[in-house]
Amino acid sequence: ILFAPDRITGGVVISSGAAASVPISSTAYSVTLESLEGEGLSNYSIEIIDGTVQVVPIPATITIHDFSKLYGETLSFSGTEFTVSGISATSVTSLTISSAGASAEAQVSGGPFPVIGSGLVGTGLENYSVSIIPGSLTIIPAPLTITADDQNKRFGREFTFTGNEFTVAGLLNDDAVTRAALSSEATNIDAPMTGPAGKAILISDPQGTGLDNYSITLVNGIMVVGPGRLVITPNDQTKVYGTTFTFEGTEFTVTGIDDDARLDSVTLTSAAIAATAQVGASPFTITASNPVGTGLEDYELVFADGSFTIVPAPLLIRANDQTKVQGQPFSFGGTEFTTAGLLNADSVDLAVLTSAGDGALAADGPFAISVGGLAGRGLSNYNVATINGTFTVNDPIIPPKVNTIPTGIGTLPNPTDRFSPGTSISLIPSGPPSLTPESTRSLTRPDTPGQPQTLPGAQGTFAVVDTVSTQLETTLESCGSGDQDFANYMTCLTASLDTYANALDQISNDLPPGLETVTATIRTARSQVSAAAARAQRRLASATSDAERRAIRRDALNEARGAVNEAKSEIRKAISLIRADDPEVAALQRQTGARVIQAFDTVDTALVRAIEL
Repeated sequence: ILFAPDRITGGVVISSGAAASVPISSTAYSVTLESLEGEGLSNYSIEIIDGTVQVVPIPATITIHDFSKLYGETLSFSGTEFTVSGISATSVTSLTISSAGASAEAQVSGGPFPVIGSGLVGTGLENYSVSIIPGSLTIIPAPLTITADDQNKRFGREFTFTGNEFTVAGLLNDDAVTRAALSSEATNIDAPMTGPAGKAILISDPQGTGLDNYSITLVNGIMVVGPGRLVITPNDQTKVYGTTFTFEGTEFTVTGIDDDARLDSVTLTSAAIAATAQVGASPFTITASNPVGTGLEDYELVFADGSFTIVPAPLLIRANDQTKVQGQPFSFGGTEFTTAGLLNADSVDLAVLTSAGDGALAADGPFAISVGGLAGRGLSNYNVATINGTFTVNDPIIPPKVNTIPTGIGTLPNPTDRFSPGTSISLIPSGPPSLTPESTRSLTRPDTPGQPQTLPGAQGTFAVVDTVSTQLETTLESCGSGDQDFANYMTCLTASLDTYANALDQISNDLPPGLETVTATIRTARSQVSAAAARAQRRLASATSDAERRAIRRDALNEARGAVNEAKSEIRKAISLIRADDPEVAALQRQTGARVIQAFDTVDTALVRAIEL
């Protein structure tokens, strides 16, 4: 206690915690007093007691911003979405900001969601007492549009909504609209026809899951009440050129008809039905009209068009067989052919016919006559197949020597004729023999019908069989390659067998007993070869690779070989049944059968060669 007038006027206060840079410490800094100044202080015993200075953090606030987002969106924080108070903004580097409402699945009903901060990063932050104030995240409902589907109803019918005739746009996550209330004045059975404008379909009260997350817009639909719509479509048709087609009136398909109506028939017309309808103009249109039925007045009838296709008819052109004597030239006029299958006024006027046998020097035939270069009318209406003819070149005719019987000697006995197998015999001075039944019989067998065959008759029969067998073998050589032109090869093969059978058929009465059925056996083989070719042609039409096509041709050729070998077996059986009282006749008759077998061996060899190719 100081007594007046003594007083303390000043002094020096010293403390280590006085500087601004002194860090915060849990320990207080001491404060001392030095150089005490005043008046009358010497009258006192002064004791100076030290004080303390406590350094405390500066209060600071970090306020996180508020946010909003649409439902279904994902919100990402950069860590800088905050405001600093009481501290330099540059002292705070970053803040980890998060919210349960940031994910796309966060529900509108759960908001607003707090936005919190943690993990504050900066410089000198230990000198501050920092308070982080959370922000707020509001989720805004997403837009969702539910539109009632437009409907069409036939007049006189009742319509019932199931509650799911609507279309939704804007659904997110796993939310769903399962049903809604739908109504319209047009659903009643007696609702009048509305025209294109229709009546409104009202939609309300949508139900589902997660719909609180949306701002829902409901859009009404339209229901049109009108006649039913029937679409009548003629069935597509196909016919072969040259045939006439008649519609029955039931060749159609109808869509849109209900059980209360029936369409019995329509009038169908097409320019394709006439026999003269051309392949080149195909396909033709099929039109429908004049429907007949019950309950059709409540429908709008729509007629579609059908299609009528004309496919080419088969046309076979076969070169006529020709014969000439060696040394004589031959010129084709272009008309030496026969047709089968021409229709309407179509015609084949000319063909280019070629053969190696038409030259004067041609010898050792027979030669094939090929057909090509067709000219005529309406040929585009056909699938044309050609069959080669046969050009036979005969040796020059040497007039027979005439023996004069001396007068008065009388009638000399006619010596027995002697024929050597394979000898060509001509009884017609003006040209080569023609294999008609009568002329062939005169060539082969001067025997009485019904009597056992004599040796000269057997020799003559063998000569003709040998000749026609040689012709078959020669013709096969001209048939080409089964791999390069399969269709023509098989046609040539079957035609050659057919010609061979016809030639043997002409002398069927002169064939040895037991071989009478050889022509039937050959024709059976020919039919089987033809069937194999036809099956192969159908399979080739759908083949997609060269390897597949080669396999198909190989199968057909092997099938043809089977038919040929089966025929040879049958002929061998027939040969084993040959019997004759004269051993020479029997031997020659068996040799005749063996010559047929030899010809078929040539056919088999040709097929093997074709398979190898």
